[in-house]
Amino acid sequence: MTLFCRTLAIVCCIIPQVSLAQIASPGDLDPSGRVYTEIVARVGAAGSNSPAIPGMAVYVVSEDGRRTTLRTTLGGTAAAWLARARYRIVTPDPFQYQERLYSWDTIVVVRGGIGPIRLQLENAKSRPVPLMTWKANEVGARVTITNGRVMRTLSLAGVSANAAATRNDNLITVELTLANRSSHNVDYDPRDFTLKALTPAEKTLSPWIPKSGILSAPTLSSGRLAPGQSVTGLLYFEPDSKARDVVLRVPVSRVTFEFPLVLR
Repeated sequence: MTLFCRTLAIVCCIIPQVSLAQIASPGDLDPSGRVYTEIVARVGAAGSNSPAIPGMAVYVVSEDGRRTTLRTTLGGTAAAWLARARYRIVTPDPFQYQERLYSWDTIVVVRGGIGPIRLQLENAKSRPVPLMTWKANEVGARVTITNGRVMRTLSLAGVSANAAATRNDNLITVELTLANRSSHNVDYDPRDFTLKALTPAEKTLSPWIPKSGILSAPTLSSGRLAPGQSVTGLLYFEPDSKARDVVLRVPVSRVTFEFPLVLR
């Protein structure tokens, strides 16, 4: 038999076997009796078409303390073949949604026929995202003054932010530096940052996109800081010739920094 014929015969034998293979579904059993266990992490309940929770670590801990670590896919799912038993499902890192932190810690009995294990906001424990406001002489708050320019710094659990505000031709500019010295990633999105004038009248100042050619430094874009990384950029807000005392609010992963600033 020629090499081509032998190869063709092997392929013909393999193809039927592959076509008969089936994708496992939640609750299916393998020949050893293990159960295909699927975890679905989404913001809302099943059928609500809510956002998935991707990249979230999930610990599956057996009663004798053995731990299996899973991580959800972009679609918010994670799966493993598990022996039939009781397990503790734990998320070691909080999931931040809007201004709250969510975590899960629940007991599940894995058995044949079990449906997907759903982690959603309504069955999670939650707490507010910590708000850290700059106050002179308090832990984590510092100030530096260089050539009349005031830079205020806040730090919490390895994450820090430095902010200074100026007004040029009535255009309000905020220089912001974010640094991550923690052990986890830090996400930030300038579209969530706010600047509120307190004097002479309360007013929320809208983000502003200045004309090209007047930028002295890059504008700050949304992103993620891995441990050890930092980023610096500018934020622009609508022109206002009267605003003096303002409050800058900077929400990032696991903390919201708040800076009282003075425009000169």
